[in-house]
Amino acid sequence: MSTATITPAFFGDGIPAEIGKIDKELKKLWQEQSTVATRASRLNLVVYSAADSSIRANTAIMRELTRDHAGRVILVAARAKSPENRLRAWVNAHCHLTKAGAKQTCSEQIAFLMEGTSANTRLVSSLVFSHLDSDLPLYLWWQGELPAEFDERLLGATERLIFDSSTWANPKAQFELVRAIAARPDLDAIPGDLNWTRCSTLRLSFAQFFDVPSARAALDKVDRLDLEHSSQGRTTAVLLLGWFADALKWGAPEPSGTSGQEFVCQREGGTPVRVVLARKSGAFISRVTLRSSEGSVFTLTRSADSDLYTTQSFVAGADSVEQSFQADSHEPSHLLSEELSRGGARRAYLRALEKVSGILG
Repeated sequence: MSTATITPAFFGDGIPAEIGKIDKELKKLWQEQSTVATRASRLNLVVYSAADSSIRANTAIMRELTRDHAGRVILVAARAKSPENRLRAWVNAHCHLTKAGAKQTCSEQIAFLMEGTSANTRLVSSLVFSHLDSDLPLYLWWQGELPAEFDERLLGATERLIFDSSTWANPKAQFELVRAIAARPDLDAIPGDLNWTRCSTLRLSFAQFFDVPSARAALDKVDRLDLEHSSQGRTTAVLLLGWFADALKWGAPEPSGTSGQEFVCQREGGTPVRVVLARKSGAFISRVTLRSSEGSVFTLTRSADSDLYTTQSFVAGADSVEQSFQADSHEPSHLLSEELSRGGARRAYLRALEKVSGILG
């Protein structure tokens, strides 16, 4: 027997709705689909973007995300340069079959398009608070550059402030905003950098090198770190450098030369560590290599068309060991899903950021 399906109203760009009648349109949507779909919600996810066509692009991301993270999605798109001054809205839903396959669970989506003078960030807070799903936790994904001044009410209600530092034109100023927000005792907005999430498996894969005692002993003699990154992965590489410096108790990296790609990390009781960043085509991070003065080498590589990391370790006096691991995904829906699944206060991220704060460009 075939499974009942939902109507096309749940797909595409959504159903146009008057601003004051959004709740009415959502109720109507569910009344029409009550026999085949059940509404599910565990969180509020607000996505803000000033990019063109962001509603359609983010709707596609949300359709994948809501397979594992049911909730109410509020998309806010701002087109300040539009010749028209208006505010429009659509309602939509993302529905997925349950494991039993008999019924679908659906997440609601409300999309707002602010154009011209209506594209004011102060309006975002009003739109959000007028349409939140009860008292469920609020996660805010701010795409692009963070504003110098957030609406205090919106920031105060946010449990996770999500962003992607790889997209920033001025990382130094943006990271200063992140650190300032994280340092405020009156806020609970935990920073969620998708650029950090993008290399979470990489960090774990590299850390596993040193489960072997002989490899751990080589760490104190490491004197060089090489990081190969794509043009978009420069900030990813700098964050990784901060992670290495924090985990291995190196001093903060200091520029060496004028290239902006070479640094030196001092180390108490040991030789300085030379760090070289190199821009290569391919994955965000295509190669990471640690070398020690005694000849030990630890390498992780990823080719542009591969979904695997290959690691190889050679410790002086021991056999070479090679392994493969599933690589980090670069898909926005996967990164966001992983970020929403993780708890904690991101202390390792903030420590890494502190280490490299002096070299962010």
